[in-house]
Amino acid sequence: MMSLEQACVIADLLDCSLDELVGRTDYVGSFSDNRQRSMNRDYELLSDSGKDAAANSVRGIRLGEGRNEPDTPTGVSEKIA
Repeated sequence: MMSLEQACVIADLLDCSLDELVGRTDYVGSFSDNRQRSMNRDYELLSDSGKDAAANSVRGIRLGEGRNEPDTPTGVSEKIA
């Protein structure tokens, strides 16, 4: 049987999660909304500047819809240029 550390090394080499490595597709962090899943896949492929642009665009849309929730979770400070 492989150890957790060995499984983590393999998951890192395959660029996947431990859940994905063992065939679990419904795990915490997965999204039932296909649009969100697609957006997250696209986001992962962006450069840092592309990620900043995407985050700012989504924030602008959210504010335009009148949704003024905090930009970051409580206790987390993040500045997007």
